[in-house]
Amino acid sequence: MTDTRKMREMTATSDRHFFRLPRELRDLIYTHLSTRSAPARLTHKWFRSGNLPAKVTGLPSRPLQLINKQFRDEYTSVALNTKTLVVEDHIAQYKQFKITFTIPRPITGVRTLHLKLHLSSSLDLAEAECHECWITQLLQKLPNLCRLELDVVLDRAGEQVNLLKAYNVQLDMLLNLPHVKSLRVWKTENFPEDDSGTWDYGLVTDHIATWAFSSNSWLEPGASSALSSAAVAAAEVATTISTEAILDVTEDMISCELTAMTECTRISLC
Repeated sequence: MTDTRKMREMTATSDRHFFRLPRELRDLIYTHLSTRSAPARLTHKWFRSGNLPAKVTGLPSRPLQLINKQFRDEYTSVALNTKTLVVEDHIAQYKQFKITFTIPRPITGVRTLHLKLHLSSSLDLAEAECHECWITQLLQKLPNLCRLELDVVLDRAGEQVNLLKAYNVQLDMLLNLPHVKSLRVWKTENFPEDDSGTWDYGLVTDHIATWAFSSNSWLEPGASSALSSAAVAAAEVATTISTEAILDVTEDMISCELTAMTECTRISLC
């Protein structure tokens, strides 16, 4: 009992230290804590019915939700605001415009959608319009969406500038979708569909360009990563010292809480 009492006292002390911090700082800490992913069941009805390859990332970690009620409520609210629906598919080839989606209710609240789209070198205008059709219908199922991230894989090898021109219609269509905040383009040297019609999503891809919304132009990977690195570095310089100190307090609190839970479980089993 003495050991258990000590554990509870340590946990209470850690709690007091952590929850004395302003809520803004606690929210910053929550964004750095681990999360989990889970498969998402998105069904569609068209020429080839089935399930879309999809998952939800950024879901709250179950062990962290066991620390205490206040921690669980605050951490969960932050995690759920950053959860992302990730969908990967190559659908435009089907040329079916009457498409319906069935999406589980918890997924409809996501704020971020990340689409990984595989475009075929044989796409014509009608197929490109089909692609726009199914994406638009998916967006309509997500009323809280505020951010759309796009990764586009082109299945034709070639020189970068000519390759982007060849897909100009499809890429322009994607840029005109609502809530687009990110568009990266990749290429693969091989055609991803085999003789049986199975699409290979695991092919090696090379990053060839990122759309810069500030200048309305394509950036090569080096320029894009340099800009991103500079922004990240500036943010890290501004927050590193305070964040590291705060995370140390958080780690101590979590460690004490989990140790106390383990000790209580051991005693109850005895």
